[in-house]
Amino acid sequence: MNCPLDEIEEIRRQVPEMEIEIFVHGALCMAYSGRCLLSGYINKRDPNQGTCTNACRWEYNVAEGKEDDVGNIVHKYEPIPVQTVEPTLASARRPIKSL
Repeated sequence: MNCPLDEIEEIRRQVPEMEIEIFVHGALCMAYSGRCLLSGYINKRDPNQGTCTNACRWEYNVAEGKEDDVGNIVHKYEPIPVQTVEPTLASARRPIKSL
């Protein structure tokens, strides 16, 4: 069930003694959060609006790496470590027991 933050706050107001647990999930992405351009470029579906087509997981033909003028490999792709979710819900207004 999806539950917007304002509904969570309303539950907290009406039943302050109830412990609230929220589960957050999503696909692991090789891009920094908010910086994926591949899905939008290929499919005109913006991943920052929840419409990612996971184009990064499609099969592609891979060419041998080339060096740029500085000597960097220009096609090297690797996942960026999953960032820790900063629980913005754990403020005094929204005392959440676990996220």
